[in-house]
Amino acid sequence: MRNHSKPTIWILAANHKAGSFFTALSPTAGLTFSERLENSEAGVRERDLHRHQQGHMVSDTGRRTGLQAHGNARSLTASDLARRLAEHVEGLRLSGAIERLHLVAEPTMMGLIREHLSRPAAKLISSELVHDPAHDDGESLRRVLPHYL
Repeated sequence: MRNHSKPTIWILAANHKAGSFFTALSPTAGLTFSERLENSEAGVRERDLHRHQQGHMVSDTGRRTGLQAHGNARSLTASDLARRLAEHVEGLRLSGAIERLHLVAEPTMMGLIREHLSRPAAKLISSELVHDPAHDDGESLRRVLPHYL
């Protein structure tokens, strides 16, 4: 994470595959790309994710048994990405580098990110836009955000 001398406006654009952070130095400025966190298992088939998440334990009789993954494996990896994105926002908040946060995310990720944000970090949210930013660069993302950030 970079050291930011001036608090800025941050935009988090996320879907189940990745989350990108952008900054804006003023409410009407363009966006500058900061960094991207990716879900390393986003392209893996559901069947393979389920196998990967299963573990084994040894019972009292010494037999190895499979532990079943809880829930949908793809949603678990999306939840992990949302947690990592929320932790990044928390780091920005604790360092004083963020004054406002704008969330742009597909519906499921929007809910997962909000679920993982701390209460103080959630209070920084200025706007939420349900939109899949998969192919958006900073310029196209800026066009779908409020004019005054």
